[in-house]
Amino acid sequence: KKIEIPLLINYFKSLNNDIDSIKEVSFSPYFSLEESRDGANNINNIKYLKDNNILGSYLAGLIEGNGTISIPKNKNPQINIVFHKKDKELSNYLCNILGCGKVNNLSKNTVNYQIQDLPSIYKILILINGYLRTPKYYYYINCCEFINNYIINNNNNNNINIINIINQINIINIKPLDQSNINNNAWLSGITDANGNFSISLLNGTKKRIRPYYKLELKQSYQINNNNNNNNDNNNLYKNIIISNTELTKKGKDIINLDYLNIMSKIATYFNVELYSRNRELNLKKNNLNEIKIYYTYIIMVSNINKNIKVIEYFNKYPLLSSKYLDYCKWKEIIEYTNIYGQSSESSYNLGLKIRKNYNKTRTTFNWNHLKNLK
Repeated sequence: KKIEIPLLINYFKSLNNDIDSIKEVSFSPYFSLEESRDGANNINNIKYLKDNNILGSYLAGLIEGNGTISIPKNKNPQINIVFHKKDKELSNYLCNILGCGKVNNLSKNTVNYQIQDLPSIYKILILINGYLRTPKYYYYINCCEFINNYIINNNNNNNINIINIINQINIINIKPLDQSNINNNAWLSGITDANGNFSISLLNGTKKRIRPYYKLELKQSYQINNNNNNNNDNNNLYKNIIISNTELTKKGKDIINLDYLNIMSKIATYFNVELYSRNRELNLKKNNLNEIKIYYTYIIMVSNINKNIKVIEYFNKYPLLSSKYLDYCKWKEIIEYTNIYGQSSESSYNLGLKIRKNYNKTRTTFNWNHLKNLK
């Protein structure tokens, strides 16, 4: 049974997050909503989605978390999104609902949703246009410019295959980075499905206590050539990327400070928490050149019970789609329980102990009612 696109929109609007409605079933990583692993012949019309604030922003967040937008040398662009095998259902679901790409086993524990033909790449680029918030926006622009140049360079081409492609794509008007409020769309839901987690810590001190928290962690690396450069100012670690793009400014160039610090600061402000960072330097020597590669990690953690209420408000409004939805529901149950009985009560601790037996990495039972039971 195919899933109609409008149902996804209604799903986000009316999904019931009541944990009591979830009936868990034994984990079966190869059970699929539709047996086909190729979505190309399913739903090919994306007109219901291309301007949709919810799916477009969710997909942008997912790609910016666990995806890549690349242009291999002498080949067409590719969009790849990597999932843990336990979330193969979600990869199949997206493949089916978007009507393009293929889902393949990447390794023992991962699957890859890959999109590589130009009309399908175009669909995704249009869908996420205006919703990107991280440095992957740079690669998004490169991919859009590839499409635009392909159209311009082949405008008078008589090859029937190229004509067929040209008829399915148009010049892309590239929108700027999304600077809107975090609560305006589902971007955070997408990147949380990729890089976030809902954890339950059990503290065994003088008095037992339970500590539930939401965590989002993003990593970034910079490679710096120190040759012939005696300026060790730390500001050099943050490189502005100069992007040639006439759609962004009339001058034809736009200088954008593309790092994760900006978006992570915005998320931290939204939840009213501190932003943590750490870095690691790696000295590289290639062809007698001295280079330093610096890895940055930005982390936000929401552990205050009252602030976690805002986390719940967001993810109730923009639900997760991966198996993290199941963990989120249990995590929310803990938050609601401790709000009544306290974090240091024996019953709260015992509830956390019970939930953690089938939670996050220890989870062995899964269900996908939140995808299948669309309203």
